[in-house]
Amino acid sequence: MVSTIRLPYGAFELKRTYRRHMLMGTGFAAMLMMLCIMAGWLFTGTMEMVTVPTTPRDTIIIDYFPPPPIEYGRPGTAEPEQITGKVGIPTPVDDGELIDDNIVIISKSELKALIGPGVHGSDGGRMDMVIASPTDDYIPPPEVFVPMEIQPAVVSEKQPDYPRLALEGGFSAVVTVLVYVDKTGTVRKAEAVKCTRPGMGFEEEAVKAALQWKWRPGIQNGNPIGAWMTHTVRFVLED
Repeated sequence: MVSTIRLPYGAFELKRTYRRHMLMGTGFAAMLMMLCIMAGWLFTGTMEMVTVPTTPRDTIIIDYFPPPPIEYGRPGTAEPEQITGKVGIPTPVDDGELIDDNIVIISKSELKALIGPGVHGSDGGRMDMVIASPTDDYIPPPEVFVPMEIQPAVVSEKQPDYPRLALEGGFSAVVTVLVYVDKTGTVRKAEAVKCTRPGMGFEEEAVKAALQWKWRPGIQNGNPIGAWMTHTVRFVLED
């Protein structure tokens, strides 16, 4: 039978041995550091220093200068040709002695054919021309101002017919009519310029009736003249 004896181990035993253990560890670390330093010194002592030559770097400097001015030569001017001529002294002559080669003298029959049927012969070889008076078909635009002393006045009116479509629908309207009254007081042209209800036939009936109106023409310097006038037509249904 084996018996074991347990010896006491505590703080006292640790205090007695820790100084020795610490000295041994510190000395071992110091020796290891010294060996490393010596090995590095020996290794660097055997190496040769190699110097690497430095190559110069190229530097490019660019300066920007304005381009030289372009000189354009002045264009030469051509000298005008000198006209040399002899200037003489004119000699006065009578008018009867002057002869123009460009004058063509035509006969009476040729002149009558050129002028037309409006030329009639008379005694003594004279030619009388008959010119027809211009017609009064021209109607100036409404925007042309015509000054006059007396404005045209209505002599008789024509009542327009009521449009059938508007009559059945019970619609009413107001139409403004622009008319041209000639020198005789006749309405030569009429047009509806405004309508409160377009598209129902009011404009057509108002223009149709306006063409049958009679006017007293306007007066300027004592003479009748043509002029544009406006009047309003009201289409109203009576109850």
